[in-house]
Amino acid sequence: MFKLTKLKFEFDKLHSEMVSDFLSGIGAISVAEDFIDDTSVEICAYFPENSDLSEIRYRINNYINFLRDEYEIILFGEIETESIDETSWQAWRDILKTVRVTDKILIKPPWEEYLPKENEHVIEINPSMAFGTGHHESTRLCIKAAQDLFRVKTINSALDVGCGSGILSISALLLGAKIVTAIDIDLVSVEETHKNLKRNNMLKMIDVRCGTIDSADGKYDLILANVYVEPLLGMRHEIKKRLKKDGRAVLSGFQEVRKIEIVSGFQSAGFEIDNEFIENDWVAFVVKK
Repeated sequence: MFKLTKLKFEFDKLHSEMVSDFLSGIGAISVAEDFIDDTSVEICAYFPENSDLSEIRYRINNYINFLRDEYEIILFGEIETESIDETSWQAWRDILKTVRVTDKILIKPPWEEYLPKENEHVIEINPSMAFGTGHHESTRLCIKAAQDLFRVKTINSALDVGCGSGILSISALLLGAKIVTAIDIDLVSVEETHKNLKRNNMLKMIDVRCGTIDSADGKYDLILANVYVEPLLGMRHEIKKRLKKDGRAVLSGFQEVRKIEIVSGFQSAGFEIDNEFIENDWVAFVVKK
């Protein structure tokens, strides 16, 4: 029986989008904000039941401390947890339907059927374990940006940093990459990527590794990084080192409110913004050296 764990806490309304962004980046299947008053919201984040809650709490607290230092935030309530059983999960099954991302790429959960038309690729993703189901804007933006690049450039190799469910790696392969490497620091995400590769008959076609971007070998025509602001900025020099001379990197996992930080950080590392995609306040940048 599949279960979820819900984490709930009160937070400062003005900066709640940053925390929701962060929670999605560390593996929340969904994040919801409910209005409390003019200064506060209730944030609910849903994680797979077998997630390491002590690690999640540790990372949340570290991030809140960072926000406090930067923005002098003082409103952060106690984190409460609740187990969500299979009955509640049935409601998720009713919501998580097949998603058309582009004219070529569709993403479906295991319980739905879809017969692809000519030139369509259907990716089956189990949303039970890792972030990246196709229902999140940043995932769709990355795939749209990647497909646009494949249409105008020769892309033989792709690196997916923070692969989560493996959805971007699978998309890159279907769009035409010959060599795809997927890496993630989270072992659960690596295991889930393996499962989804097997589910899509690609188990031996993508190199999956547990580690940081440092564990990637060589240089790539395309780098996909759908994480959140802090790790993007932290690895911008490594992204540059592993990007081929005429290569492109697709960056997402952040909202418009944090665009300036990404632009400033990557420009200071020697990148140019090549393109921008926006959906519901979520942003993806295509950058080049």
